[in-house]
Formats: sequence, structure tokens, C-alpha cells
Amino acid sequence: MKKIILLSAIAFGFFSCKKDEAGGTRPILTFKSVTMEDVPVEVQQIEFYFNLQDGDGDTESELYFLDLYRMDTTTDNGRDPYDFIRMPSLEIHKGTKLNAEVTLIMSDLNSTNYIRLRGNTQTPPSKVDTSQLKVFIKDNAGNYSDTLLLPKVAVHFP
Repeated sequence: MKKIILLSAIAFGFFSCKKDEAGGTRPILTFKSVTMEDVPVEVQQIEFYFNLQDGDGDTESELYFLDLYRMDTTTDNGRDPYDFIRMPSLEIHKGTKLNAEVTLIMSDLNSTNYIRLRGNTQTPPSKVDTSQLKVFIKDNAGNYSDTLLLPKVAVHFP
């Protein structure tokens, strides 16, 4: 009888534990590809492609990025070193599972929607600049995805 009660308690505990659904409320960002890792002078734009999943579809907040080779380490002003780009409005997906492709653009074009490809500094003597981004997503509820380290990209200057 004691064995039956013990086995029943173990079975009850086992079946009462519920595995989180894929995605849950925390966004899941996975890197898919980049258009090129060696950017010649004549190319003015490259794209990074991601897959974004979110169980409740509230990822209209920000995509944060940090360029490891261009961050300013000479000043410590106490602020978060990440910059961000606003995510597009996806109100139709609020409350539903979201599975979407996200494109992050680095460009020489003047726009607030892009990250600068060649930066705002003068051409370095080496005529090549390296860029490597760390990115993550924050959703409207304040949940963060894992931080991804993207491949290094060599950007050639004119």
C-alpha cells in the first residue's frame, strides 16, 4: 500500500509539471545568414537575416545592437553601450504566436532605420574596417532574447 501511495505521488508530481510551449513569452532570435562577409567598396548595403519567434507576439519594442569593433571604450558615461532600432509594428500578432523573418540592414544610405556600414569616421589607414555585432530583442513586456554574436564582416573603404 505504501508503494502505491509513493508511486501515485511521484506520478502526480511528474504529470503536474508542464513544459513551456516553444517560444513562450520570451522572444527567440536565431541568426540565419548575412549577404556577405567581405564587403567591397562599391557595395553600399548588406543585410543580416534572423528568425524571430515569440509566443505572445509582442515584439514591437527594440532590436539592440553593439558593434564590438566600433564601440567607444575611451569614455565611461555609465550608459548601456547598446544602441537600438525600433521594431516594426506587428499589432496583428499581439496575443498570438509569431514566427517571422527579421532583416537588419547596414548601409551607407542616410536613414535612421539602418546601421551605418562604414561609420562616421574618416577612412582608416588600413582601408578595411571590421564589424562584428552583438544583437538581442526586447519585447513590449520587457522579456529579452538571448544575445547573439554575429560573424565578423570586413568592410572596405574607398
